[in-house]
Amino acid sequence: MNYSQKFLFPILLVVTLLSTAITSCKRTTKETVKQSARTLVYDSLVVNKSIALTNDTSGPVNKLAIHFVFPSSIKGDSMLLQSVQKQFVEALFGAEYAHFKPQEATDNFYKKYEEDYLATASDYNKAKAQGFEMQSWGNTFQTMRTDTLPSSKPDTLSFCAYVENYNGGAHGSHHTGYYNIDLKTGKPIKESDIFKPGYEAELKKAIIHQLLAVNKLTRPEELIEKGFFDLNDLKPNNNFLITKDGITYGFNEYEIAPYYMGLIKVHIASSSISNILKR
Repeated sequence: MNYSQKFLFPILLVVTLLSTAITSCKRTTKETVKQSARTLVYDSLVVNKSIALTNDTSGPVNKLAIHFVFPSSIKGDSMLLQSVQKQFVEALFGAEYAHFKPQEATDNFYKKYEEDYLATASDYNKAKAQGFEMQSWGNTFQTMRTDTLPSSKPDTLSFCAYVENYNGGAHGSHHTGYYNIDLKTGKPIKESDIFKPGYEAELKKAIIHQLLAVNKLTRPEELIEKGFFDLNDLKPNNNFLITKDGITYGFNEYEIAPYYMGLIKVHIASSSISNILKR
């Protein structure tokens, strides 16, 4: 596979990647902005493949699109780079690929993805030979990308990993994962790092309160009427971004609401949860 795109910018630079731009390996010029003590070099690996299940041109096709943005260099700190890259790889491709470097992870993921899809060809050919209706073997796809996101602190790197796939049926699935990395240690920032012990109940109240406010409701029961699940079962899910004035949680499909409501973002101001914050 041929990959390109290298761009240099510091950690505080906001990068916006359009999901519709996963078409080819194009070189993009990026501005260098000196705003942070740490300067990161980001590479982008782009995959855009159509995999035919059989030699029959009328047969099903699976399309895989990957736009993987990751740090390829952190000036003067190779150990930090190794830790950060591992977290980017695992976020997009899964734990089984975390020990690979970004290029290797992308290559190996694509190889296995293609092998797994082509392994279904025998079932397809058998069903077709037996005269089964083949509409269920329609075209499928998977789209994957990472985006870096604005952070509230110079020593915090925030990013998201997005995966969408469609394997037939009424609709596909979507998942957005948020991640925060402490650049002083190279470790992921978890809820337990920013909240005091026993924070869960108060944080749950704050999330529900914000859901009510955003939806212009006053009672939790009204959220159920609007389509939300029973929020008595709601739990903080560690899927959050640290922002300038608080924290933003992301709840994916079926976590607290049906598929059609999509990703639900809940922003909570630091001032409203100061009693459970460590700092």
